[in-house]
Amino acid sequence: MKHLQYAFAFFLFTTQNVFATPDWYENRALPVGENELVGYGAGKTEHKAKLTATQDIAFQFGLDIEVNTTKSTRVVDDKHKLRFTEDIKQKTRHKLSNLNIIKSEEDDLWYVAVKASAVPYWFSARLYRAGPDQTVGYGRGKTAYQAQVNAAKNIALQLGLKIKVHTVSKSELKSKKFDQNFAENIQVKSEHDLGEIRLLNNQKIKNDWFAVAEIGDDRHFSGKLIDKFKSRKKACLSPTNSRYIKSLSSFKQLNNAIGCVPDVKLSRRNKRWVLSGAGVSQEITDTEFREFISPISSRDLTITADKTTVYEEDAYTLSISSAESGYLSGFIVYEDGHVALLFDNIEAKAGQKLEFPDKDSGLELVAELPKRGIKTTDLYIVVRTEQPAQFSEFEEMTDSIQKTDADIKFGQLINRISMPYASTLIHTLPLSRKFR
Repeated sequence: MKHLQYAFAFFLFTTQNVFATPDWYENRALPVGENELVGYGAGKTEHKAKLTATQDIAFQFGLDIEVNTTKSTRVVDDKHKLRFTEDIKQKTRHKLSNLNIIKSEEDDLWYVAVKASAVPYWFSARLYRAGPDQTVGYGRGKTAYQAQVNAAKNIALQLGLKIKVHTVSKSELKSKKFDQNFAENIQVKSEHDLGEIRLLNNQKIKNDWFAVAEIGDDRHFSGKLIDKFKSRKKACLSPTNSRYIKSLSSFKQLNNAIGCVPDVKLSRRNKRWVLSGAGVSQEITDTEFREFISPISSRDLTITADKTTVYEEDAYTLSISSAESGYLSGFIVYEDGHVALLFDNIEAKAGQKLEFPDKDSGLELVAELPKRGIKTTDLYIVVRTEQPAQFSEFEEMTDSIQKTDADIKFGQLINRISMPYASTLIHTLPLSRKFR
């Protein structure tokens, strides 16, 4: 009987040693630099352990992340491969970067430690960009106040100004704005005034605070255009011919304010979208540009898709209906403004309904994503002309959606649309979402 007890005790001892949690994981004992964070995770597979460790890092950043895995995801050696990093989707504007596996060990379960820089992604990547008529500044400090003062100094430096800051013990910072005491304590050593400083983000990671602030006119471009055109008495002598521009809600506001939509054209300059005409020029932000990617239809001409939301690799069909006879041409506009010609000068009779691609053509429209795992929205436009039209400046759509800057011709397209047109949106989702 004693022999059996000793054997059982030996079994327990050896089992506990075989499946013991590693000391470095149990005690969170791996060395951490002053500007580093380490996340720990365990799981039945190495990949699951790495995902858990990454979620631990995200928690320390104050982020809520959602992890989507795919069968094709692979992790090699001691680093996250690109695909693994892309599979970590954030529910916020922030994301994790520069993740490295610093320890990985299997002992019944997998145990993993992941290291990351203790700097918010929005700060290191300068995620907040200056819009038209704005300046954005970043600052870092041991206190929230010091970080925000440094952000203000960064703004002043970009404007060619020098500022001195007198701090007071009662300064308080409220929500997303600098309080009055703080604003008053920023004194410019010139005749200029920084004006209202808006705090965009403020975050503490470990022992440091990070801040980003902006100044300048943050109004929508339509308000700025109204002010500019109101000061030009002859703005309405040359109204725009673009049906597309006149149909946008922002330009309807302009029309109501000054009595017309002047002859403004959309163009691309130095990687920014610009509206110009009648002696006026106004940059628009990437967010404002998305307002231009909008669907419109009428009884006269319509374009619809058999699926409004598709997954990558899905095939879909476009249906076009024209109330009048003419020649139809179709375009796809990617959400960044690249344009490709789908078809041109298909003859249509009044009341005729067409499908593209035609069932007998042997062609298919297949959904693809410009970036793996990132959803996208495409705009499909059809125009009708009385006679065959020339659209040779637009490249034809190919099997690949690799595009160059030369294909960003959305401005050229909508500036030309003085003829009847219709448009529709199709949203493409990653294949991984289909199998959740």
